[in-house]
Amino acid sequence: MLKAEEDIKLSDALGIRESRSLNPEAYRAEELLSLGLNFTSEAAASFSLEQNTPNPFRTSSQIGFTLTQEEDITFSVQNVQGQVIYQIQGKYAAGEHLVALNRQLLGNAQGVLSYTLSTADASLTKKMVLLP
Repeated sequence: MLKAEEDIKLSDALGIRESRSLNPEAYRAEELLSLGLNFTSEAAASFSLEQNTPNPFRTSSQIGFTLTQEEDITFSVQNVQGQVIYQIQGKYAAGEHLVALNRQLLGNAQGVLSYTLSTADASLTKKMVLLP
């Protein structure tokens, strides 16, 4: 349990190396509140990458991302061996964007795939499942 003794930004006071077993909890009196923790670097804070929907998928899926400023980005999909099986690059305006994927764009791929959004300063990666 942590108790604040002064006003400070949590990211300045606390560092966590591995969060695989971290189960965040918050309490108000005796009530357990739901709590989510998102850890981002300052560079990664300039954009966000959403989980694809639907996931898993058979024919098509969509992936959203948001940029806080105009950026040159690379969006790529990789198989479990790390081979790039789909990639787009370009300059995108600040705001929300959507990548539409379909089975034809991903060739013979199936199973667990990862997708990465990269800028000059940072990259974010998530996983998705393409059903046979």
